Amino acid sequence: MGYESINLMASFQFISCNFWVFFLYLYVYLVVMDLEARKYKIVEKLMKVSDVETLYKLEQVINEDLGQQISVSELPEPIQRLISQSIEDSEQGRVSPHKKVMANIKTKYNLF
Repeated sequence: MGYESINLMASFQFISCNFWVFFLYLYVYLVVMDLEARKYKIVEKLMKVSDVETLYKLEQVINEDLGQQISVSELPEPIQRLISQSIEDSEQGRVSPHKKVMANIKTKYNLF
């Protein structure tokens, strides 16, 4: 190899190294920084939400993503009342087997 070939190879290695550094920087900027910007935009939109049910649904999605479970006390009041009534009905024996309920629905709505 001549002197010119060595310089060409060294230049190629330098350009190749710089390309990967640039690519990594671009990836971090586009993905990580964009992710942070998207989070801030979501927070801004969230601050404008006034519907309780919408907030509840958003909270459920976030909790599921984080692997957290919601307690009954955090549920909306109407849902808490329905759960309490369902537990009381079950304890009093006012329940129907799933097969019976499905048979009634099929008959009522002419399904299957």
